[in-house]
Amino acid sequence: MNIVLMIGVAGALGAVSRYALSGSVYALLGQSFAYGTLVVNVLGSLAIGLVMQLGIATDMFSPNVRTAVAVGFLGAFTTFSTFSYETVQMIQDGAWGPALLNILANVTICIIAVLAGVYLGKLIGGGA
Repeated sequence: MNIVLMIGVAGALGAVSRYALSGSVYALLGQSFAYGTLVVNVLGSLAIGLVMQLGIATDMFSPNVRTAVAVGFLGAFTTFSTFSYETVQMIQDGAWGPALLNILANVTICIIAVLAGVYLGKLIGGGA
């Protein structure tokens, strides 16, 4: 399959998955905080660390599959633009505390999630 088509299909699946997961999280936890976006960003960060580590260190994923997942699925799944917009909305509403918490939570937890994904990839597939 052509890599551009693979990225497109994976991107469509990632966008739909983001919509479904974040909607479910908001339904469960409410909309008093950007919980849905945070969950999506953390899971996407974990997944990209895992997929990239396994794709680079093993032959578990071909370069085309790794690209389709990382660029297509996870590119559409993670929500940095939504995170940014929600943060600006909080600031415009005068909710500086939640805005700062949103920034710290997304950046800190997502970087930790990428590191966890790389670590899991090393456990699963080996490599340095």
